[in-house]
Amino acid sequence: MSAAGEREQDAREAEVRNGAGAPAAQAERRAVATFRSIYTSRDGRLAVFEDERGHLTSVRTARFA
Repeated sequence: MSAAGEREQDAREAEVRNGAGAPAAQAERRAVATFRSIYTSRDGRLAVFEDERGHLTSVRTARFA
């Protein structure tokens, strides 16, 4: 394979790794996530949410204001 062909293949592989050129991956990154509240502290200062993939996120509720 020529040097130009290798560079072109490397560029295509980089696009695949970075998600470029994959419309489904790009749309997924732009999509709005769905979260479900699974815990709120008694004093209401902390909340824990779970997304549709099962990832947990804790948030200080003062940030919602």
